[in-house]
Amino acid sequence: MASKNAAFYSCKFNRSETIKSHRTLEAAIKAAGDFGMVFDKGLNIERQVHRMANNQLSSFAEGSRSHESMDFKFSDELLKLGLIVK
Repeated sequence: MASKNAAFYSCKFNRSETIKSHRTLEAAIKAAGDFGMVFDKGLNIERQVHRMANNQLSSFAEGSRSHESMDFKFSDELLKLGLIVK
């Protein structure tokens, strides 16, 4: 179970049961994996993680060209669980 005082949260694509808390963005990106989601609590930014052509994971914020819209909103799941406040 994720803790409330974490700086970052991660989850696998469209799977809220995989939510984990992290101290660093790098750890959250690694745990999320390809097409995973990362939430930066300090900046209140949701990011998608994608594996790049050089086999490295990169994250992309909402509104960027590489951020794909989908039905699953990670921040909504975190709100439901009480891990973040709006």
